[in-house]
Amino acid sequence: MLAQINLTHTYNFDIDEIANIKVLVTLENQRYLRIKARNIDRCIGECDTDSVNLYCKLIPDHSPDRSDKIFTETHLEKIIDILNNLKFSTLNGCFYLDGDKNNTTILELEDKTNFHKKLNSNIKVKKLYDECSVCFEPTTCKGKCNHYCCYTCWDKIEQYFCDDCKENDYNGDCNDELCGNQRCPMCRDKLFVN
Repeated sequence: MLAQINLTHTYNFDIDEIANIKVLVTLENQRYLRIKARNIDRCIGECDTDSVNLYCKLIPDHSPDRSDKIFTETHLEKIIDILNNLKFSTLNGCFYLDGDKNNTTILELEDKTNFHKKLNSNIKVKKLYDECSVCFEPTTCKGKCNHYCCYTCWDKIEQYFCDDCKENDYNGDCNDELCGNQRCPMCRDKLFVN
């Protein structure tokens, strides 16, 4: 199947969910396995959004001739191994493999918080984590409104539609600026990653 495809740009895997989070899994430029959330958006500009990256890993190329753009069984086996061993961190809002260096623990965050508590009161420090406003587990994930919500809970928040759009099938031309967006469980504002 995949081993015979010439991959020069992007290949989309037919994977719908990993760890109960709706995802889009792609292989980009034959080298990067990327997992993006389908229900969690980052606000880029005034209206533009981009899906949040939950995982990105370079797949090492062992072909003797790098000009050869053919995807091999070895690549596929590495991807299968990665996908089968992925875990999701609600604290960090990302997938990880055992031994990954970037997987911050709650103890490390508590140590930093304890250090910050010893600072002078005129030094303002960003809050590193808080409880998810839905499940009350610790998380570093928060919306633009500064309310914390882990990506596992965020992924399950339905899009809001006004009564008119519910009846007439939402087409994107609604005057209600919240229509067609997820809403923060705390303040009910548009929910985008900060």
